[in-house]
Amino acid sequence: MLFGSWCPRRAEMLRLLLLLVLLPPLLCLGPTTEQLVYYVREELPQGTVVGMQEALCEFSASCFLSLELVVKQPVQVHDVEVEMLDISDNAPRFPRKEYCLEISESAVPGSCFPIESVQNPDVGSNLVQNYQLTPSEHFGLDLQNLKPGSKLLELVPLDREQSTHQQLMLVALDGGNPVKSATAQISVQVLDINDNCPEFDHSIYMVTLLDNIGPGMLVVKLKALDSDKGSNDDLLDSFSNYTPQKVCQLFTVHPVSGKVRLNGSLDYEEDMSYKIYVQAMNKGSVVMTGHCKVIVNILNANDNAPEVVLTSLYSPVSEDA
Repeated sequence: MLFGSWCPRRAEMLRLLLLLVLLPPLLCLGPTTEQLVYYVREELPQGTVVGMQEALCEFSASCFLSLELVVKQPVQVHDVEVEMLDISDNAPRFPRKEYCLEISESAVPGSCFPIESVQNPDVGSNLVQNYQLTPSEHFGLDLQNLKPGSKLLELVPLDREQSTHQQLMLVALDGGNPVKSATAQISVQVLDINDNCPEFDHSIYMVTLLDNIGPGMLVVKLKALDSDKGSNDDLLDSFSNYTPQKVCQLFTVHPVSGKVRLNGSLDYEEDMSYKIYVQAMNKGSVVMTGHCKVIVNILNANDNAPEVVLTSLYSPVSEDA
């Protein structure tokens, strides 16, 4: 069986070298057509025949070189078949030193993300036999479904708010002795989804105002935060539907700064308190909303002068009383 694609000049040189090695024992044989099989290791001590299994047979698991040896006086014809035995002289190598994955935090457990397979020109047991991944509570290797030429990462639950970035090390080990290895960095960026509602730093704000303050006065500054990122944490404040129309006219809330200001006049004699319901909405594809309540208590500023009311009562008194 002839080997696969190989360099004719290199093969011809190998044939000549083999003749020098095989000719002495063959001269001791009589006329025969017997087939002789010799096994030649790929790398032997200096001075012996050396062949490159990878160059002659590429990635074939078996590599044979067939020769026909003719010896004159007397004529002898021999079929010579040389098998090249592979050794682990090549370290595995990943096509790239680093792989970057972008994975949504909504990815379900068990989702798989492919990594390019490692390359190794050796064959048989000298190929990559095992993979190792740095310990991670978020990722594992799918070795049960491992197929030649593929490598899969098995995903376990992710939460971007706990970990926005994962840095992993993937190691490939061949079956040679000594074992040779290759390493690749895996950088995982967890993409945010809008899965958190905005939250105000207080659910209830208590404010006390005198009834003599004028329009434009700052009542309270609200602060809301969203643990999501990007457009998911851009918030807009506004009155919620629970806020009475009268209150919406008497107060204003800035959509970005969250500042609540007075927009009219207060009068303790008319209303002693107001309840303002405010909501913060983010700009995610699915809008999430947070709520708070502002209670404004009004104090009398004693801005009314006292009034004296005189009441007369006619009652006649007799002269001799």
